[in-house]
Amino acid sequence: SMAGRPPYEEFPVVFLPPYESPPAWVPPHERVDHPEYSSELTRFLPRTVLLRKPPGAQLGFNIRGGKASQLGIFISKV
Repeated sequence: SMAGRPPYEEFPVVFLPPYESPPAWVPPHERVDHPEYSSELTRFLPRTVLLRKPPGAQLGFNIRGGKASQLGIFISKV
């Protein structure tokens, strides 16, 4: 239902970057030293993210997961 939602004109305009194709597939044995791959585990550790937004404003993405699912929290839709 659209009841209670502000009209579209009140939403900010967001310009997305142009689409980029995913990087080419690299065979597993070549990934160790390949610049597109990283085994640096600190990139994947949990971290705290603080989002500041006006009351009632949209985030611009959906999140899923958390304690109820016994998973991490993931961005599911942008």
